[in-house]
Amino acid sequence: MEDDWEQIAEKIDRVTIPPKNPNINKWEGEDEEDDVKDSWEDDEEKKDEEKVETKVTRTKPKKNLQEKIAEKESHCNEIRENKLEDYRKELESQQVEFLEKKIKNLEFIKKEQETLKLPQTVTEEQINQARQKLSQAIMQQKATTAASKGH
Repeated sequence: MEDDWEQIAEKIDRVTIPPKNPNINKWEGEDEEDDVKDSWEDDEEKKDEEKVETKVTRTKPKKNLQEKIAEKESHCNEIRENKLEDYRKELESQQVEFLEKKIKNLEFIKKEQETLKLPQTVTEEQINQARQKLSQAIMQQKATTAASKGH
Protein backbone atom coordinates (compact mmCIF):
# COMPACT_ATOMS: atom_id res chain seq x y z
CA MET A 1 0.00 0.00 0.00
CA GLU A 2 2.80 2.39 0.83
CA ASP A 3 4.42 1.53 -2.48
CA ASP A 4 1.30 2.63 -4.34
CA TRP A 5 1.31 6.00 -2.62
CA GLU A 6 4.98 6.51 -3.36
CA GLN A 7 4.52 5.63 -7.01
CA ILE A 8 1.62 8.05 -7.33
CA ALA A 9 3.65 10.82 -5.69
CA GLU A 10 6.55 10.23 -8.11
CA LYS A 11 4.21 10.42 -11.11
CA ILE A 12 2.76 13.71 -9.89
CA ASP A 13 6.23 15.18 -9.41
CA ARG A 14 7.23 14.22 -12.94
CA VAL A 15 4.18 15.71 -14.61
CA THR A 16 4.60 19.37 -15.47
CA ILE A 17 1.48 21.44 -15.96
CA PRO A 18 1.74 23.62 -19.03
CA PRO A 19 0.50 27.23 -18.71
CA LYS A 20 -3.10 27.69 -19.82
CA ASN A 21 -2.43 30.34 -22.47
CA PRO A 22 1.29 31.01 -22.59
CA ASN A 23 1.23 33.74 -25.28
CA ILE A 24 -1.60 35.93 -23.95
CA ASN A 25 -0.82 39.59 -23.52
CA LYS A 26 -3.14 40.76 -20.76
CA TRP A 27 -2.81 44.42 -21.86
CA GLU A 28 -3.70 43.67 -25.48
CA GLY A 29 -6.49 45.86 -26.84
CA GLU A 30 -6.54 48.21 -23.86
CA ASP A 31 -5.94 51.39 -25.84
CA GLU A 32 -8.23 50.55 -28.75
CA GLU A 33 -11.26 52.30 -27.24
CA ASP A 34 -9.45 55.49 -26.19
CA ASP A 35 -9.48 58.47 -28.52
CA VAL A 36 -6.02 59.89 -28.92
CA LYS A 37 -6.01 63.67 -28.75
CA ASP A 38 -3.88 65.82 -30.98
CA SER A 39 -2.92 68.11 -28.14
CA TRP A 40 -3.01 67.80 -24.35
CA GLU A 41 -4.00 71.45 -24.10
CA ASP A 42 -7.40 70.78 -25.70
CA ASP A 43 -8.40 68.63 -22.74
CA GLU A 44 -7.18 71.18 -20.19
CA GLU A 45 -9.15 73.99 -21.86
CA LYS A 46 -12.35 71.95 -21.63
CA LYS A 47 -11.75 71.32 -17.92
CA ASP A 48 -11.33 75.05 -17.32
CA GLU A 49 -14.61 75.77 -19.14
CA GLU A 50 -16.44 73.18 -17.02
CA LYS A 51 -15.10 74.78 -13.84
CA VAL A 52 -16.42 78.17 -14.90
CA GLU A 53 -19.85 76.69 -15.59
CA THR A 54 -20.04 74.99 -12.20
CA LYS A 55 -19.22 78.23 -10.43
CA VAL A 56 -22.16 79.97 -12.09
CA THR A 57 -24.74 77.52 -10.73
CA ARG A 58 -25.94 78.35 -7.26
CA THR A 59 -27.49 76.04 -4.75
CA LYS A 60 -30.51 76.80 -2.66
CA PRO A 61 -29.48 77.89 0.83
CA LYS A 62 -30.04 75.18 3.39
CA LYS A 63 -32.56 75.71 6.13
CA ASN A 64 -31.42 75.32 9.68
CA LEU A 65 -32.86 72.64 11.92
CA GLN A 66 -35.29 74.95 13.72
CA GLU A 67 -36.82 76.11 10.43
CA LYS A 68 -37.23 72.51 9.25
CA ILE A 69 -38.90 71.53 12.52
CA ALA A 70 -41.23 74.54 12.41
CA GLU A 71 -42.14 73.75 8.79
CA LYS A 72 -42.94 70.12 9.61
CA GLU A 73 -44.99 71.12 12.65
CA SER A 74 -47.03 73.62 10.65
CA HIS A 75 -47.61 70.99 7.95
CA CYS A 76 -48.74 68.45 10.58
CA ASN A 77 -51.02 71.04 12.20
CA GLU A 78 -52.56 71.84 8.83
CA ILE A 79 -53.24 68.15 8.15
CA ARG A 80 -54.70 67.71 11.64
CA GLU A 81 -56.99 70.74 11.22
CA ASN A 82 -58.20 69.48 7.83
CA LYS A 83 -59.00 66.04 9.25
CA LEU A 84 -60.83 67.55 12.23
CA GLU A 85 -62.84 69.81 9.93
CA ASP A 86 -63.82 66.86 7.72
CA TYR A 87 -64.85 64.82 10.77
CA ARG A 88 -66.85 67.75 12.17
CA LYS A 89 -68.73 68.10 8.87
CA GLU A 90 -69.47 64.37 8.84
CA LEU A 91 -70.87 64.48 12.38
CA GLU A 92 -72.94 67.57 11.63
CA SER A 93 -74.49 65.82 8.64
CA GLN A 94 -75.54 62.94 10.92
CA GLN A 95 -76.76 65.15 13.77
CA VAL A 96 -80.38 65.59 12.60
CA GLU A 97 -80.91 61.85 12.21
CA PHE A 98 -79.29 61.19 15.59
CA LEU A 99 -81.45 63.75 17.42
CA GLU A 100 -84.64 62.38 15.84
CA LYS A 101 -83.77 58.89 17.10
CA LYS A 102 -82.89 60.30 20.51
CA ILE A 103 -86.26 62.03 20.86
CA LYS A 104 -88.13 58.87 19.84
CA ASN A 105 -86.14 56.78 22.32
CA LEU A 106 -86.66 59.25 25.17
CA GLU A 107 -90.41 59.39 24.49
CA PHE A 108 -90.59 55.59 24.33
CA ILE A 109 -88.71 55.19 27.62
CA LYS A 110 -90.89 57.78 29.37
CA LYS A 111 -94.10 56.15 28.09
CA GLU A 112 -92.98 52.65 29.14
CA GLN A 113 -91.95 53.84 32.60
CA GLU A 114 -95.37 55.46 33.07
CA THR A 115 -97.17 52.37 31.80
CA LEU A 116 -95.23 50.03 34.09
CA LYS A 117 -95.39 52.51 36.97
CA LEU A 118 -91.59 52.60 37.32
CA PRO A 119 -89.64 55.57 38.68
CA GLN A 120 -89.24 58.23 35.97
CA THR A 121 -85.68 58.55 34.62
CA VAL A 122 -86.61 60.64 31.58
CA THR A 123 -88.20 64.04 32.09
CA GLU A 124 -90.23 66.15 29.70
CA GLU A 125 -87.51 68.79 30.03
CA GLN A 126 -84.91 66.40 28.54
CA ILE A 127 -87.20 65.68 25.61
CA ASN A 128 -87.79 69.41 25.02
CA GLN A 129 -84.04 70.10 25.10
CA ALA A 130 -83.49 67.41 22.47
CA ARG A 131 -86.24 68.99 20.32
CA GLN A 132 -84.57 72.41 20.58
CA LYS A 133 -81.24 70.93 19.54
CA LEU A 134 -82.98 69.23 16.63
CA SER A 135 -84.53 72.48 15.40
CA GLN A 136 -81.16 74.25 15.70
CA ALA A 137 -79.44 71.44 13.79
CA ILE A 138 -82.04 71.63 11.02
CA MET A 139 -81.61 75.40 10.72
CA GLN A 140 -77.83 75.06 10.67
CA GLN A 141 -78.00 72.35 8.03
CA LYS A 142 -80.23 74.52 5.83
CA ALA A 143 -77.83 77.45 6.24
CA THR A 144 -74.81 75.38 5.22
CA THR A 145 -76.57 73.93 2.17
CA ALA A 146 -77.69 77.42 1.11
CA ALA A 147 -74.15 78.74 1.55
CA SER A 148 -72.66 75.87 -0.45
CA LYS A 149 -75.17 76.43 -3.29
CA GLY A 150 -74.29 80.13 -3.35
CA HIS A 151 -70.64 79.40 -4.10
